[in-house]
Amino acid sequence: MSYELLHAVKKLSLLPCLLGALVLVGCGSDDDDNQSASSSSSSSSSSSSSSSSSSSVIGVWPDINIEGAGAGTLRIYWDAVADASFYRLYKDPDGASGFTQVGDNLTSPEASDSISAHLARWPEARYMVEACSDADNCSSSNEATAVNAMLSSIGYLKASNTETNDWFGWSVDLSDDGSTLAVGSPQEDSQAQGANGDQTDNNTFAAGAVYVFAQTNGNWQQQAYLKASNTEAPYEDDSGNTLVRGQDRFGYAVSLSADGNTLAVSSLREDSNATGINGDGADNSALDAGAVYLFERTNGNWTPTDYVKASNTPEQEALSSSSSSSSSSSSSSSSSTTTTAGDRFGFSLTLSGDGNTLAVGAIGEDSSAGGINGDESIDDLTASGSSGAVYVFTKGDANWAQQAYIKAETPAAADQFGFSVALDYNGNTLAVGASTEDQAGNGVNQEIPSTDDVRRKGDSGAVFLFTRSATTWSQSAYIKPDYSVRIFNISSYTTDYSQLLFGTSVSLSADGKRLAVGAPGDGSRATGINGDPADYTEADPNYSSDMVSYFNSGAAYIFDNLADGWTQTTYIKASNPDPSDAFGSTVRLSGDGRYLAVGAYLEDSASLGINGDGSNNNMLNSGAVYLFNQDAAGEWAQLSYVKAPESDPQDRLGRSLALSHDGSRLAAGAHRESGAGTGTEADPSDNSANAAGAVRIY
Repeated sequence: MSYELLHAVKKLSLLPCLLGALVLVGCGSDDDDNQSASSSSSSSSSSSSSSSSSSSVIGVWPDINIEGAGAGTLRIYWDAVADASFYRLYKDPDGASGFTQVGDNLTSPEASDSISAHLARWPEARYMVEACSDADNCSSSNEATAVNAMLSSIGYLKASNTETNDWFGWSVDLSDDGSTLAVGSPQEDSQAQGANGDQTDNNTFAAGAVYVFAQTNGNWQQQAYLKASNTEAPYEDDSGNTLVRGQDRFGYAVSLSADGNTLAVSSLREDSNATGINGDGADNSALDAGAVYLFERTNGNWTPTDYVKASNTPEQEALSSSSSSSSSSSSSSSSSTTTTAGDRFGFSLTLSGDGNTLAVGAIGEDSSAGGINGDESIDDLTASGSSGAVYVFTKGDANWAQQAYIKAETPAAADQFGFSVALDYNGNTLAVGASTEDQAGNGVNQEIPSTDDVRRKGDSGAVFLFTRSATTWSQSAYIKPDYSVRIFNISSYTTDYSQLLFGTSVSLSADGKRLAVGAPGDGSRATGINGDPADYTEADPNYSSDMVSYFNSGAAYIFDNLADGWTQTTYIKASNPDPSDAFGSTVRLSGDGRYLAVGAYLEDSASLGINGDGSNNNMLNSGAVYLFNQDAAGEWAQLSYVKAPESDPQDRLGRSLALSHDGSRLAAGAHRESGAGTGTEADPSDNSANAAGAVRIY
């Protein structure tokens, strides 16, 4: 189950589209080059330029041209200046800091500048070039901006075997330095196994795949195509009919170590009844039990290393096998005669930065055990069905082993503990989201009632924090937001906490002292930082409690571990909240904790690029990402409103997010994007591969 399935109904009325132009400003010029951004599916390739002016020292300056040259790169070039021996490129990043030289002196009339599109001050930044005959005899060009190069500086990555409904970009992760990217494509159909197998044999529907890209000298290239070690092949039943199990969904979640050399991949609908590490993955009698696969990179080569299962994989979960048509391109699930849902081990996962600790969420796990390392064998479907669990594994002497089996202290049915997980760098702090946990109340470490009669329905959600001392885990905090609106439910004549879905996503800073939490169900009308979370307006009270004015607009929260413990410090809303945008469905902190990216993959604006007009809701579910940063005084503010450089309805940008450690690189998945191109040089204008998926690099 994904958040998309929890809230499939989207508003039908849209605001008119008013798409603003991106205008280049050449300082001191009456001959500025202007270009309007287009809403079509092709990015701008035009360059920015300055107007020519006469040099008082040498030559005559021509125009300066600035254009995007791929992900995070600008190309600045000009005609050679007479009598110039060398050139210097200068940049003022914000129009106020002053010019400093970019790189070394240049002998040719061309240079490049590495930029972060999502952090750049596009209207204010200025470039200038000096032409020098010697160190004391130089002439400066006019200043120029690069606004019109914005769209073409945003990277566009596709699979090497793009096909309809593969959902490339459903999951993403980056190494700390931003030079390694893993992309999950859980509906890819190849029958291949392991690393770099045959991509063309599409006989196993929704088997799933992961693609690894590496950046060298500013250029992204696919480094590996990874599959499960036990991808299922078609088989014949007793009547001679060819069947395909499929639907393992390898690539549903991905996580990289900080150095990018260890990769964990989940396959949440894998059916093996194996338990523990490197068991037999061939017996498919535990429908949708789930699995995790580990890979290592050495000298650029990826190798599968470990096959990880829960310690309590059900012995027999299904009464009939899972099957679907290999010829179908739909994403619908096959029917089954199971009486209980699969554990879905791998719904969420996270690797510690050092690559030595792995945490895996299993939202369908049914044990009634509470706390750490309880009795995992006792299932109570009525009281604790799909209560969820998290499993922690550690690597010692190159061997992985399960270290802990973690449940909420008072597990309850359908709480989905493990919906999201996050680890700090050394793996000693673990955050676990339970997005549909129903406990009433607010704040940190409130008392949790032990009986259901004092619970309140409503999927308010919660986050649990655990810490490790040596090899022993303990719960350190139980977190709810400081405020949750209470709404009268006309159908049950009770007052319930609203469906915040707090804990749908979680993220920790590398030091484990800052926590970000997404709550895409939040319905307040607040905007920006620390608005009023109580600003709700209910619709007609004769209808259900769900009908509030900004239902599912979403919110994000920041908690800091201060001297007196964990404290909510910031409540964050989008700058342009609308009902059903699902802001907070994904949150990612940079490793240093200074930047926060928040995905709103059902946001509707037709804006393109960075900081466009977010009010023109004419592009249904195109999706957006919002970037926030903390200043030196500790105050948070929205820095960027991020869209794709070309956009279409249902692209769903922001369903997955990743940030480098310093926040300078942002990757955002758009798993329903329809470009038919392949690889790192694809043309986004051919939208003939519905829901093939893409990843944007900023």
